[in-house]
Amino acid sequence: VIYGFPAVKALNMRYGMVEKPVGTTNTPINQLFQLRRAADATDTNHSSSATDFLYTVSWYDVRREPVVISVPESGDRYYSAQFMEYYSDIFAYVGTRATGGKAGNYLLVDADWKGEKPAGITRVIRAPTPTGAVLIRVGFGNDRSKLAPVHRMQDASDMRPLSKWLAG
Repeated sequence: VIYGFPAVKALNMRYGMVEKPVGTTNTPINQLFQLRRAADATDTNHSSSATDFLYTVSWYDVRREPVVISVPESGDRYYSAQFMEYYSDIFAYVGTRATGGKAGNYLLVDADWKGEKPAGITRVIRAPTPTGAVLIRVGFGNDRSKLAPVHRMQDASDMRPLSKWLAG
């Protein structure tokens, strides 16, 4: 149970977000999905939504090729991109605290990837499992009426397969 439960939970969440979407999140593999409104008491899809963040989520699969996650400069706004492997362990962070809020392009690869870091890639991140999730949080404070700057930051974030990123 201790070993298997996280995988079963991840499979159930992924099924409800990717294969047969239920609720507010509908995200294809290797694409970002942005939740454009702040969470409230009516949200029951996820286990730990905070009410002062907007969320962007993706399920990644790097078995065929790596993906590039691009994040914008955050200025004085809090953000974090949390990389979770399939058993829900967090294996990397990008964001205000981890990278100083600087813009960057992060290449997510599987553990066995052998290749050169392409020009323009800030860092290569090795995923312990070939599938998992990326969760981006962008803070907005207490004023739900001023979400436009957060939406712009969400819109400036990107995730795409390496071949498409290289093609521009």
